[in-house]
Amino acid sequence: PAVLPTVAIPLQALALLSKAAAIHFWREGARAGWPDVLCAFPSPSTGGCLFIEFKKPGESPRPNQLAILEALAAEGHTVAVCESAEEAFALWCEHLGID
Repeated sequence: PAVLPTVAIPLQALALLSKAAAIHFWREGARAGWPDVLCAFPSPSTGGCLFIEFKKPGESPRPNQLAILEALAAEGHTVAVCESAEEAFALWCEHLGID
């Protein structure tokens, strides 16, 4: 496809918004712990989507993030924790079978 459905899920930005805006996003379904990026285009090899959580070098996902990543992986999705955009882009290309 010409445009691949890849979106950022900026839930941490909720902390920067007004309380009313945060409540609005919560009502719309935003939940803490979800990965930062979703590539909704299924992998040609696995059929699952790709979820990426970004962390600074040396940091680990929080327990709620790990639980969601594990649940997504159990459903057949590819999940990863990346420390850089380059690492995530390489994984995205691999997920989609792009050389």
